[in-house]
Amino acid sequence: MRKSRMSRITKGDRILLDSLDRSYLNTKRPFCSAEAVQAILITGNKQGRSFDMKINTRKLCAIFRKSDEYVEVSKTYSGKIYWVKE
Repeated sequence: MRKSRMSRITKGDRILLDSLDRSYLNTKRPFCSAEAVQAILITGNKQGRSFDMKINTRKLCAIFRKSDEYVEVSKTYSGKIYWVKE
């Protein structure tokens, strides 16, 4: 069953997801959004520059929910969500 997505991925969202794809983080294994934020900040944009915006873990979770590439694997009792790239 396919989940309905909240809205479309914006250009800014796509830039963050592309940076995550280029990062050291192995997205085929479960990871949390805090790990993804650290990987994105270390990787930066395509020119190698760091991002000027502060990346929030909740916003990144919302981007993962909008994306068709990422799937929620598990959720802990404390509310931490683990994601995997399909």
